[in-house]
Amino acid sequence: MERDAAGEGVRLVNPRFYGRDEKGQAYVISAKEAVRDPKQGNEVSLTAPEVSLNSEGELTTKVRSDTGTYRESDKTLRLHGKVRLEDGRGYRFDTEEALVDTETNVVRGGKPLQGVGPAGAISADSYTIYDQGARTRFSGRVRARIERGGGSVAPAQGEAR
Repeated sequence: MERDAAGEGVRLVNPRFYGRDEKGQAYVISAKEAVRDPKQGNEVSLTAPEVSLNSEGELTTKVRSDTGTYRESDKTLRLHGKVRLEDGRGYRFDTEEALVDTETNVVRGGKPLQGVGPAGAISADSYTIYDQGARTRFSGRVRARIERGGGSVAPAQGEAR
């Protein structure tokens, strides 16, 4: 642990934070670097953060980005820039922002995302992921291509609910 270059805050290299959500499922937040904001004591700026939700379970959801901010007061991790979401089922989504609520394990974002996986591809203007990816809501200009047995089915458009 050391002071950051500007002399403010505490800088940690390769930090790792372990916690449990309201259902007792484990999660891990890690980063290349963390700096606690001395003016906003409950905020920690992260470089190359990654969060693993349900980290002790069979299907772990991982979300990583270029930068992020963890707010201890509401147990949220806001991720920015080249956000990648991956689940244990083989799905991968790319977007520019994600808000991870570590208390409820809900991941949401108001920026467009594109995703691919075993069942096909999807894009939408916003999203919310619940229950480790068991339920996902895509909203605004939703476009999907569903594949069966290597072939594709007609593309769908609209709002998925």
